Amino acid sequence: MSEFSISPEHVRAGAQALFAVSEAIYESMKLVADDTAKLDGTVEAAGFTGISECIEASRAWEGDCIAVHRADIEELAMNAAVCAETSQEVDGDVSSAFGQYTDAYFPDGRTAPAPERPGPDPSAQLPRGERVAV
Repeated sequence: MSEFSISPEHVRAGAQALFAVSEAIYESMKLVADDTAKLDGTVEAAGFTGISECIEASRAWEGDCIAVHRADIEELAMNAAVCAETSQEVDGDVSSAFGQYTDAYFPDGRTAPAPERPGPDPSAQLPRGERVAV
C-alpha cells in the first residue's frame, strides 16, 4: 500500500482558504463592476473607447465569472472537504474489513515469509546520494 497520504486537516484548511479567496475576488471585482456600471450611458463612455470596453468587460465578468467561475471554485472547495472527511471513514472501513474477513478466510494468517529487501549498494552511490542508473 502506498505511503502517500494527505492530512484531512490540510485539505480542510485548503478548502476554507478557497472559499475565502473566492469571496475576496468576488468583493473586489463586484466593486469594479458597480463603479463601471455607473459610467454606462454617460458622455465619457460615448466619447472614449476605453471606457466602453471597460463597461463591456464588466458586464461579461458579472455574467460569467460570478455565475460560473466562482461557483466552480466553491464546488472544488466543497469536494475537497468531502474527500478529506470520507477518506478517513474509508480508511477505517477498510481496516475493519481486513480484520473481519482475513481472519474468517485465512485463519492461519500469513504463511509466506516477509520478503527480504536488499539495501542500496554503497558502490552505486554518487557523492550527493544519487544512484547510478542500471
